[in-house]
Amino acid sequence: MKTICVLEQLDEYLSTRNSIKSFFIYIENLPETEICLDFTNIKFISRSSADEYLKQKKASLKIIYEKNMPNEIKHILISVSGNSENFRQTNVIPC
Repeated sequence: MKTICVLEQLDEYLSTRNSIKSFFIYIENLPETEICLDFTNIKFISRSSADEYLKQKKASLKIIYEKNMPNEIKHILISVSGNSENFRQTNVIPC
């Protein structure tokens, strides 16, 4: 499993759909099938970026785990997805 520090690839403020799309293109081109996204020091995600993140994650051929996701980011993802059932952060372990 490859761990990717989101801050090293993007910015602490995730604010555009295009940045999320580009990030997932990078992820899809990795040889690993399991990816752990480390959200340490991510401060903000816009609603449009959250929507794009959820779409790209759902469409991804990779198994994506998340760790160190701030509560504020989780709440925005839940809000954008419609409810906590639609945003299931079940893939938090084993990374």
